Amino acid sequence: MLLKSIVFFFLSLPALAFAQTQLYHEDFSGQNNFGAQGQLTGSPSINLGTATWTIDVSQANLTATSDWFVVRNEKLEGRDLDGEAIWYSPSITINGFNGIEILIDAEESGTLESSDYLIAEYRLDAGAWVNLRLNGSLYDDFNGVSISHFGFTGQTLEIRVRMLNNASTEYHSIDNVMVLGYSELLYSAGSWNRQPDAYSDSINVRIATGENLSANSNMNTRNLILEANATLILNSGQSLRVHEAIQNNGQIILENESVLVQTASTNLNSGSGSFEVKKDFVAPDHERFSFWSSPVQNATMQQTFATTWQGDRYEFNAENQSFQAYPNGILTPGLAYVCAPSAQNSSNVTNFSDQRIFSGNLNNGPLSVSLNNIQGGDWLLLGNPYPSPIDFQVWIQANPDIVPSLYFWDSSTPSKSAAAYATWNT
Repeated sequence: MLLKSIVFFFLSLPALAFAQTQLYHEDFSGQNNFGAQGQLTGSPSINLGTATWTIDVSQANLTATSDWFVVRNEKLEGRDLDGEAIWYSPSITINGFNGIEILIDAEESGTLESSDYLIAEYRLDAGAWVNLRLNGSLYDDFNGVSISHFGFTGQTLEIRVRMLNNASTEYHSIDNVMVLGYSELLYSAGSWNRQPDAYSDSINVRIATGENLSANSNMNTRNLILEANATLILNSGQSLRVHEAIQNNGQIILENESVLVQTASTNLNSGSGSFEVKKDFVAPDHERFSFWSSPVQNATMQQTFATTWQGDRYEFNAENQSFQAYPNGILTPGLAYVCAPSAQNSSNVTNFSDQRIFSGNLNNGPLSVSLNNIQGGDWLLLGNPYPSPIDFQVWIQANPDIVPSLYFWDSSTPSKSAAAYATWNT
């Protein structure tokens, strides 16, 4: 099925590399057969050799030589455990670093069930165990994934991985357990602890509690952290590139024509703060329609377009292949909407400045749109759901059922009834 679509502009941006300090790395090299091997006599044979890590197999049932929790092919592997087996890292010193990241490679094979799991956890300073944020709890089949967590501080760090499977054809394994320490750029008391630049080697940017930062130059970071009541204003024309996550407990304001790019493959954002994305334009008159797509979650038509007369707010009904009134409701990420500018007191008002403010959590990570009862040749009205450009070619490859065309709409023609647009397709 091939569908036509109307979408907005896209642009690809390169990724940057950042320096870090390796605080711990366990790749199980030269440690084959270290661990616990099942025995017909009941109790497993445990040999940790020169390993700095430890294990706990007291809850597992390794009662056959085909049961094990050992290093095989330089990976720690659990097979037919029939109970929980746990791997523990040594205590890792992390003080002196303001940003810590944990990385673990995990794999499974066989036909696992929902009761089988691999759970990765950490604890700081001998406190409570906490799941790693990305893929920290893996159940059933998951093939191979990367487990990770970032952004915390402390004095010491411990990691444990818990495994459970219950058949001779079921395997879990881990490899390349790594802890990285990063330096941090801190904005506090109205100044930076070190002046940032476009290719800063610091992994985190932190804006301290109550601080107000107005960014007049491009910023590059892996994690952006806003403490309580902190404010970051990204001024017009500036770009902010975040390669992992935003922890926002303050306020982030993206002025018109600023760009926030996040390059992580999943949404890692967190925090109780707020976002505002501002879009300014010049309206030739109050009857010219323009196309919009929300870069935030749960934005509403009635709030974002409150100054537009309700009768001039529309959505495109893909099932009926027609525009229909949409005076109120959620602006679904990935769909586009059509609205007139702010209503004016006189029909003679022309070329006036107008603005839309989208408030809510940023759209981030992969997004999909579900549409019902559509068929080949139908039109879809889609829009960029992010506060940044995206790669048109990548989008085409990810949506092969769509015949893509970008429509660049120009509402400033001398006659308001004239159509003026350019198209770009493959």
